[in-house]
Amino acid sequence: MSYLGVILAALLFAGSALAAGPFGGTVNNIVLSSDGRQPLYAATERGLYIVNNGKWQRVDYFGLDAVREIARSGDKLLALKSLSDIYVKTSGDKWRLSRVGLTGPLGHSIDEILSLAVDPALPRRLYLGSAGKGAFVTQNSGRDWDLLWEGIEENGPAAGHVSAILVPRLDRELIIGTKGAGLFVWRDKSWKKIGEGLPLAFKVLSLTEEPGKPTHLAMGTQDAGLWESLDAGKSWKRLRTGAYNMVSAVSIGIDGSIASFFPGEGFVIAKEGRTGRVQRLPFNFVTSISPAKGGGWYASMAHDGLAKINGEGLIEGYLNNGLEATTIKSIISGAEENSLWCGDMNGVFYSDDGGENWQNRDEGLITGAAMQLMWLNGDLYMGDLGQGVFIWLPESGKWKQLSEGLGTSNSIYKMDYDAEGRIFVGTEGGVMRLDSKDKEWVRASAGLPESVNKWSLAINKLGRKEVYAGGSKGLFVSEDGGKSWRELLHEPVDYLEWVENYLWVAKGNKLSFYNGEELVETFSADEVNENVNAVTAVGESLFIGTDRGLYLGGDKKRLLWSGAGVDSLLSIGDEKLYAGTDGMGVKLFKLR
Repeated sequence: MSYLGVILAALLFAGSALAAGPFGGTVNNIVLSSDGRQPLYAATERGLYIVNNGKWQRVDYFGLDAVREIARSGDKLLALKSLSDIYVKTSGDKWRLSRVGLTGPLGHSIDEILSLAVDPALPRRLYLGSAGKGAFVTQNSGRDWDLLWEGIEENGPAAGHVSAILVPRLDRELIIGTKGAGLFVWRDKSWKKIGEGLPLAFKVLSLTEEPGKPTHLAMGTQDAGLWESLDAGKSWKRLRTGAYNMVSAVSIGIDGSIASFFPGEGFVIAKEGRTGRVQRLPFNFVTSISPAKGGGWYASMAHDGLAKINGEGLIEGYLNNGLEATTIKSIISGAEENSLWCGDMNGVFYSDDGGENWQNRDEGLITGAAMQLMWLNGDLYMGDLGQGVFIWLPESGKWKQLSEGLGTSNSIYKMDYDAEGRIFVGTEGGVMRLDSKDKEWVRASAGLPESVNKWSLAINKLGRKEVYAGGSKGLFVSEDGGKSWRELLHEPVDYLEWVENYLWVAKGNKLSFYNGEELVETFSADEVNENVNAVTAVGESLFIGTDRGLYLGGDKKRLLWSGAGVDSLLSIGDEKLYAGTDGMGVKLFKLR
C-alpha cells in the first residue's frame, strides 16, 4: 500500500470566497457595548469573541479554549477560562492571570470559580464566587484577592458555593446566591442570611437587578422556580415554579419586565408580578440572558449561539455571524452541484455555494445533535445523539423522525447501509437495523458483547455485505445482516471507516488497517492523548483528522494544519478536501 505526497496548496479562511461557517455553538454569556444596545464580547466553549465591523471575531489570546464567563465595567474585563483560571484584561490585547490570594479559609487554592462580577462604580473592584471556598474581592483589578468568609461556615458547606453575585449599590448591599444555602448579604463585615418568604435551602442559578433600579431583583433557581424582590432582597415572592422547578437564566429589562428561561419549557416573561404564557422551546437551553437598552433581551444558548428575543419572549433572530464555535461531526455532498450538508452539535446546515454561506435546516429536529449524515436511494438520513434517526423531507423542508423500535439505543455514533438497502447504526446499546424506512428498527446485536457504551460501525463497500462493529470489547463482523457476529480482534476499538478497499481502525491516537488477520498500524498522532476522529483518501493519499488538526498519512506523514481539532472529512475529486472542525466551522483545503 503506497501513499503519494499531496501538497497542501491553500487553506481558505472564512473571510475569503469559500468555507465560511456554519456559525453558532455554545455561548456561556455576553457583555454589551458601552451604550447597552449591542453585544460586544461573547464567552463560548470554543474561545472568547469580540464584535468587529458587525461580525464576531475570535480573540487570539484564548484560542479555542473554553471561556466560561466574561464580565466588564468600563475598560475592566474579567474572563474565566477553564474551571479556575481568571484573567484580567490590562491594555490592548494583553491579559494577566490573576490568582494571588485565591485561597480558601484553610489555605487551599480554589478549584472552581462559579461566578464573576465587576463593580461599575469602581471598576478596579472585582468579585468572584468559588465552589466551596466562598466569595472573594479585589480592590486593585485582580492583583491580589481577599476572602470574604465571616458568617459562611456556620451556615453549612453549601453556603461556600457562591453561584451568583450582585455588587453593592448606594441603596443596596453586596448580595451572593449560593448552591444550597440561599441568599446572603455582606453587612458589618460578615455574611447574614436574607430573604423573607424564601425556602430554607435552595440553589441559586441566576441573580439580577433592574437597570437603573437596583432594589428590584429577580432570581432563578435550580429547585425552587422564579422569584422577584422589590426591596433589595429583603423579601421575595415566587412568580412561577414551572414543570421542573428550574430557571437556568433570568434578566430584568429596561421596562422592569422579567425574562426567564425554564429548561424543558421555554421563555417566560413576567410583568407587574404576573407571568405570561410559555414561549415554547422545550429542546433548547439558555445559559444567560442580558437586557438590551433598545428593548428585549439577548439570550446566550447552548449549541445555538446568541439570539435576540422580544418583549414577549419570542426569538426575533440569531446574531451568530462569524461565531465559529461549532463542532462539525459530519459533512457530505448535496444532491445539487457544489452543494454541501453538515451536521454539528446544534443542528444541520446546508450550503448551495460550496461552503461560502450556510443556512439552518433544523425544522423537525428535537435536540439537533447531528452525528452523521448519509444518502441512500435519494433520501438524506441523519443520526442524532440521543434522538435516533431522522429523514429529510424536501417537499416540506423538515426532518421526520424514524426511531420506532430503537428504544433507549438512540445515540447514533455511526451509520451505513448494505447491498439490500438496509440501514445499520452503531449506538450505545448495540447495533440496530432498519430494513426499510416504513418499518421499525430491529436489534442486530446477537453475539455482540454487552456493556459496551459506544459502537462504531462500517460496511465493506466492495459488495456491501460484511458489516463491521467495534467497541471497547473488540472488533466483530457479521455476514448475515446482524443475525450473528464473529469476533475478529479482542482489543478496544474507537472508530471504524471503510476507505479505499480497506477497513480502517482507530484506537486512541493510532490508525491501522485490517488485513484479514491483524491490524497493521500506519499512523500515530504526535501526541498520546490526540484521538483519531476521521480518515479519507484523495487519490493515493490518506488524510487523517485528529483532536489536534489535519495530517497527511503514509511514509511522508506530517501535520498539515493545527488550527482546531478535525472531527469529519469530505474529499471531492482530487482538488478539494473539506474538514469539519471542533471550533472553526467547515474549512476547505485546496490540493494539487
